[in-house]
Amino acid sequence: MLRKTIAMIMAIAIVGGTMCTTATVNDKDRLTAVAAEADEIIEPDEDGIVTKDGVKYEIYNGDTWVVGYTEDLKGDLVIPEKINGVPVTIIDDEVFANCAGITSVTIPASVKTVGQFAFKNCEKLKSADIKTPDIFNASISVSDWSGLFAFCPNLEKVTYAADENSNFKATLFYTGKLSADDYDANKYTYESFYGMLIPKSLKTIEITEGTTIGEEEFKDIASLETIHLPKNLETIGEEAFSGCENIKELVLPDSLKTIEDFAFYGLTNIKSVTVPASVEHIGQGAFACCDSLTSADFAGDIIQEKSDGIYTVVIGFNENGATSVNYGSGYGIFCFCHKLEKVSFNNADVESLASFLFETTESAVKDNNMEEFVVTAVDESYAGKTHLFAIPKSFRTIEMREGKTVKEKAFKDLSTVENIILPDTIEVIDDE
Repeated sequence: MLRKTIAMIMAIAIVGGTMCTTATVNDKDRLTAVAAEADEIIEPDEDGIVTKDGVKYEIYNGDTWVVGYTEDLKGDLVIPEKINGVPVTIIDDEVFANCAGITSVTIPASVKTVGQFAFKNCEKLKSADIKTPDIFNASISVSDWSGLFAFCPNLEKVTYAADENSNFKATLFYTGKLSADDYDANKYTYESFYGMLIPKSLKTIEITEGTTIGEEEFKDIASLETIHLPKNLETIGEEAFSGCENIKELVLPDSLKTIEDFAFYGLTNIKSVTVPASVEHIGQGAFACCDSLTSADFAGDIIQEKSDGIYTVVIGFNENGATSVNYGSGYGIFCFCHKLEKVSFNNADVESLASFLFETTESAVKDNNMEEFVVTAVDESYAGKTHLFAIPKSFRTIEMREGKTVKEKAFKDLSTVENIILPDTIEVIDDE
């Protein structure tokens, strides 16, 4: 047990003379002094255990530990921030394992540490609200991954606060090494990497706080249908939502600055997307293979720079000027979105919108069914470069809302387009 391990270390330290405190969990005078200003004081039993609403707590060395539960615990479990005025900071190993009654759990922001498998095998658990980002540390060793909700087959929704080091799947669903006989394939999606079981019931994730969603954070959680992103989000990492094929709607916050490569690859059920004007960097293939996507709206400008035959595309500017991403040897952001019909934006300072949207590689063209695409390439002005565009046959409309100039070759090679909507402010339409 996590609690016993720490207690043993402290006991050794006391015997060795390295610690001066002699406080113990049964020191009622100290407990009464600490709790004097608390709203509610609960007298501990003879073992130093405080029981409140079916949950057992132990106050030790300035922290409150969650150490067990009573047999009648059921329904909504809300762990308080304090017991007898002392912050609840630690949930012990397997504390609620096999608890048959709880249907939801709320973990307060005061909690800094959760032991392994704290809610393992809670079969009726449907929702969890985790208000602390501290337990999602991606830098800890594999042996310390929590696996809070290992073998919870009916978990539907998780609400949590994230930070840049969050490791969502390992924190919640790590189980240890498994074989094919150790899980029910009807209830879980198995990830062989250190044995993670994602419950197929998981439909909704709500992130309340956090500036960064890390690389592959939710990759291949195929059951996921709804994602709520925090209002202060700035970065979505590479392949963060790749393979989340059942997400039906994608709302990106106005705080967002960076969308990394293939962040939303394979979201086959979203039909539209709006990229906020705040976005400064968008990576290759960011929305590739979104099979149901029909429209895309850039709330800001599409800006492009070019140097030595390699061109870069950025969305908007930051305080230091344009932030860019290299293209010319990879994938356009809507590569292989075969139903895309319309793209809108304010102003486009681009040399090749076709490349920004639809560039692909020769190998990708050879490996895919291209019946729904027109495959074309740029002219020899891109000396030594092979630029292939896989333009969806469905792509019909370009809408430019602002600006005075359509740049040279801006919309060149978009052979399927039937409607180009330009603003009244246009003064110059450049070569080609």
